[in-house]
Amino acid sequence: MVKDFAYYMGLNYPIVLTRDEDSTGWYAEIPLIGALGDGATPDEAVADVRDALQGWISIMLEDGDVIPEPELTHVE
Repeated sequence: MVKDFAYYMGLNYPIVLTRDEDSTGWYAEIPLIGALGDGATPDEAVADVRDALQGWISIMLEDGDVIPEPELTHVE
């Protein structure tokens, strides 16, 4: 299997959402790679952090760096 851009973007990187205590905005983070995003709504924050993920993956692939993958968890 070729691990290209589409492969990595298809992985389920966990996203942590946090409400900004000082405003009505939201923060989104992908802790595994340290990507951050923000937005007025949770959906906007998630979209922003996914944009950051796309850029990060592109650079990592271009540089030939190892890209960490999220661990698969089994829920019963």
